[in-house]
Amino acid sequence: THTHTHTHTHTLEFTLPHRPNKLRRIRVKLVNAFASANECFTKLDDDGGGSINRKEMVMGLFSLGVWLHPSESSALMDALDSDGGGEIELDELTEYWDSYIFDGWK
Repeated sequence: THTHTHTHTHTLEFTLPHRPNKLRRIRVKLVNAFASANECFTKLDDDGGGSINRKEMVMGLFSLGVWLHPSESSALMDALDSDGGGEIELDELTEYWDSYIFDGWK
């Protein structure tokens, strides 16, 4: 009797393509455009509702001269929307804002 044993090693690299680097790049774009997370949030919260949806974020940033590639806006929404509600609140934006520094993680 002949038996083949195959060992497969799977990594998660294909599902997490350089997200920390992408989020760090986006953070640099935001810091160059806004003095603080609070200013960024206020300018993007178009309807004054206290939260930012994907459209408000993308269109607001674009109107202020910050263009995000669709994959960047998706990564940003996924990272910021920690409660999964589909919208970003000020505390979620502030946590992201404070988590990244130019040479890596805090």
